[in-house]
Amino acid sequence: MQRNYRSRFSLDMNIGLGHSLEQGYIDPTGESTTHNSQFYFPGKLSLGIWLNKRK
Repeated sequence: MQRNYRSRFSLDMNIGLGHSLEQGYIDPTGESTTHNSQFYFPGKLSLGIWLNKRK
């Protein structure tokens, strides 16, 4: 969601769904690792001020 206001103020909000997956492997000693999988919600909030003149 992005909003620009008349007072030259800008607001930008983002949120989503992410997935992280680690693959397993066999290390030099012969032991194997397990797979690690998880979901997460990354988010971002940006605030800004417009510096140029309004048209």
